[in-house]
Amino acid sequence: MIRNTPHAFSRAARPLSTARKTWPVLAACLSLVLSSASIAYADHWCVETLGFLKTAIGQADFIIDTDRTKLVYKVEDISLKVHVGKYADAEQKLADISTKVKALRDAPKPKIVDDPTTLENEIEVILSRIDDALLCIPNGLAALPHN
Repeated sequence: MIRNTPHAFSRAARPLSTARKTWPVLAACLSLVLSSASIAYADHWCVETLGFLKTAIGQADFIIDTDRTKLVYKVEDISLKVHVGKYADAEQKLADISTKVKALRDAPKPKIVDDPTTLENEIEVILSRIDDALLCIPNGLAALPHN
């Protein structure tokens, strides 16, 4: 004989009040998953963008080895700061790199690069990469002193 009792997972087995209580929980879980995914994507994008900055610094002929090492170390530190969510620290370090590159450009010492257009191109690439890196940090462009 077949019973007419509702199955445990059917809608008839659950009171409507229970179903109403689970939707907000499910919505909150979905929101958390989606926000985590967007943070992970932003973090990945920032790491990639900072990698481009590190490459530009590494390829710049006008930067001496000691300055290059310090700047590359700062970029790696910025990557860590972005990963842990310390965006203000990352913004400040990017602004420091920008200031240092401009100081190296404006220093009265003779440059290693013979061609002044090569020097300007290298500086523009680095400053452009800094701007790109600031775009992946929330409110990042506000931290950069534009000269």
